[in-house]
Amino acid sequence: MVLELTEAQQTAADKLNEEKERYRVAIDSATDVFFVYRREEKMLEIVNDSINSGVWSLGDEECSIVRESIHPEDRQMFIDYINNPQGDMEMELRVRRRPEHPYMWVEVSGHLFGGTGGEHLRVVGYIRNINQRKQQELEREMRQVLDPATSLYRAAAGFNRMAQMRKLNPVGTLLLVDINSFSTINEKYGIVFGDVVLDELAKLLRGAVSVLCPEEALLIRAGGDELLAWLPGVAEGQTASVMPELERRFASLIHSASVPLRLDWATAPADGEVSDQALVQRTKQKLAGAYHGGSTRDFSEPVSIGYNTRADIATLARNMFERTDDIGAVLDLVALRLKEQYGITDMLITDFRYDSLSSTLEYSWRKGPQADMHEVVSHCKEEEYRLFWQHVENKQLHAYVDELSKHPLFAMMGQLDAGITYHMMDNGSYSGSIVFAGASTAILDNEADRTRLTEVGRAIQNRINQERHDQSAQAKSDFLARMSHEIRTPMNGIIGMTEIALKPGQTEEHRIECLKKVRSSSNYLLGLLNDILDMSKIESGKMQLVETDFNLDKQLRELHVLLDAKFREKNQTFVTSFDLKHKFFHGDSLRINQVLINLIGNAVKFTGEGGHIYLTVKETVLDSSRSQLSFSVRDEGIGISAEDRERIFLSFEQVNSPEANRQGTGLGLAISSRMVHMMNGEIQLDSEVGRGSDFHFDLMLSPVDMQEEAAEERVDFDFTGVKVLVAEDNELNMEIICEVLGDYGMLVDGATDGRKAVEKFAAAAPGTYDLVLMDIMMPNMNGIQATRAIRSLDHPDSKTVPIVAMTANAFDEDVKRSLAAGMNEHLSKPINIPELEKTLARVLKK
Repeated sequence: MVLELTEAQQTAADKLNEEKERYRVAIDSATDVFFVYRREEKMLEIVNDSINSGVWSLGDEECSIVRESIHPEDRQMFIDYINNPQGDMEMELRVRRRPEHPYMWVEVSGHLFGGTGGEHLRVVGYIRNINQRKQQELEREMRQVLDPATSLYRAAAGFNRMAQMRKLNPVGTLLLVDINSFSTINEKYGIVFGDVVLDELAKLLRGAVSVLCPEEALLIRAGGDELLAWLPGVAEGQTASVMPELERRFASLIHSASVPLRLDWATAPADGEVSDQALVQRTKQKLAGAYHGGSTRDFSEPVSIGYNTRADIATLARNMFERTDDIGAVLDLVALRLKEQYGITDMLITDFRYDSLSSTLEYSWRKGPQADMHEVVSHCKEEEYRLFWQHVENKQLHAYVDELSKHPLFAMMGQLDAGITYHMMDNGSYSGSIVFAGASTAILDNEADRTRLTEVGRAIQNRINQERHDQSAQAKSDFLARMSHEIRTPMNGIIGMTEIALKPGQTEEHRIECLKKVRSSSNYLLGLLNDILDMSKIESGKMQLVETDFNLDKQLRELHVLLDAKFREKNQTFVTSFDLKHKFFHGDSLRINQVLINLIGNAVKFTGEGGHIYLTVKETVLDSSRSQLSFSVRDEGIGISAEDRERIFLSFEQVNSPEANRQGTGLGLAISSRMVHMMNGEIQLDSEVGRGSDFHFDLMLSPVDMQEEAAEERVDFDFTGVKVLVAEDNELNMEIICEVLGDYGMLVDGATDGRKAVEKFAAAAPGTYDLVLMDIMMPNMNGIQATRAIRSLDHPDSKTVPIVAMTANAFDEDVKRSLAAGMNEHLSKPINIPELEKTLARVLKK
């Protein structure tokens, strides 16, 4: 029997040990904290907490675990239960494991056990972390009581909360902040823009008052643009001390002078006697007395869209861009959001112009919102741009690192933190860059962040492109209006002088004078047309340099002859100074000449009667194969303001001055700048309003050893008896060319289209035609088709007869197309007689 009892005891002991082991395993694997509270001893035992496990005495209500671990607002509820437990323990409260840790929500659940006499002896239960669930619940609740634009308390909920807080501590200061002219901002820039401004003010206000009372300040959106801050325990003087800095930081949120951000504010001290309503009324009265002429006003009703705190930055940017033309103001707010989300230190935006190979710093947000705009321009060479384009093509987001930051297009930015660059595109062409300095390049490896930043860049790009297109459309509209005037003025002269010359009884001398004026007006019209065609070739990328050996010395000295009539019109003096070590160079003489004529022509236009125009050219020999040619055109004209100095190099732009003669296309400087860039130079401008301007540039040219005679092409050919087939569909043009060729003693046979020209040539006996002049644009068969047809004929002369294009198609690709079809030369209309003579002599000699 004793043995059986012993075995039974052993079995019971084994089961007890097994239960204990299961309990230990359960405790070790659980995330809950377990506790036992013994009321008689006022002892709390905590199990499964790595920090607070152990036995704690609750005899003193201010014991450390209660005082340091439980949130002040929840502490009394816990103490009341401990002192007088009534039923099971069920409560939710905020606790922290150590004083330096944040509070978290827990669920405390315990079962109350009584003794044999009915006494309440102990509570056994658990503490469970419910922080995530509780935060979600509170967020849902808070959305009902928080203002969606600023995340501050709505008015009703805020005043209720203030009443609760003042029950615990009625002493403090109430601060009322009001945005000056906020309704105007909303009307002009849209509600979303206003919401973002309010949100930024709320952040600034929260930061300012957190210095005074880090945990307990209460912020309320009391009205449309009125924010209240209840600062318990803070003196009125302390509150006022933070306001100057808050005003400064708020005013500097936006650079644009069109959005002046100013604050009105007032404070009122509170003691235990003043009611909440009276406190608010006092603050409103003080604000009214200081800023509103003594008239107290009610808080305005908040009007917000309310999604700005939840919407992504790109969506916010697009919404704000849609409602205002002030791009800079929106960019300032976007930069603030990017600083908050991605830690950017600078945001800069460049505008690239291919026609001048220049990059302008259009927007700058540097080291905080207080930085000013910078108007800086950087230039690059064609090869440098080509290498840059190869680097950025097909990939808009790049790391802004040393290699990119040292490129000439970004030279104006100075030293920046490493970051990310978004390269903007406009109709498939590079149009500028956005640099997000300070942004981590790790964003490029995170798909969500990369997509988000790309969308921000695209929103900015699209808005800038829209503005650029609007400005371009306006500039072109102004240009067309100006061209209408420019074309009609010489056309009036041509028509008027023609009518006068045709009047009966006119003397031969008067008629010749009229024809000279007709020729002058015609040459002016041709100049307008050439400018437009040149700009078209530049913008399409089809302008090419044609480099040959030429006599620079002779070319420079002939400028006086070309422009002498202009100088005489205004009694101006043209002063030249040439310091050349060589006469002959290898380069594009036509483009150099065109640039100098453009610059000198502008100098004449903007210099008054009796003024001086100075042309200086100096050669600096670098080595046996290279010389630096420095060109300078200086005048004594009206000068150019700083505002206009970069703008005048853009297409369709002219100096904005009432003193300027607005004659011309406004393309001359844009064309000249692009041509100099093509020759790896850069036009620089020094100017002072009222004192004149100096346009100067340097070119690297190779000197050439040539004889004077070899540089000149002499016409030494007898055209008498040369038989010419002319294909021309315009009757007047046919009459003109027949007259010109007849003067040379040539025999002309005409064809009114390409098909007839082919038929005449095919039917002619060998040796009938010595030359074919072929128009390009003709009915039935154009000149290109006719040339190919002639070259393919089974005719003894079809492969050898010289064919010269004589056409109004003047682009480089038109020349190439003509030569590819089998033509020998290409002449552009209107025909230049000396050039015609040289070309015909050249092909006939061959």
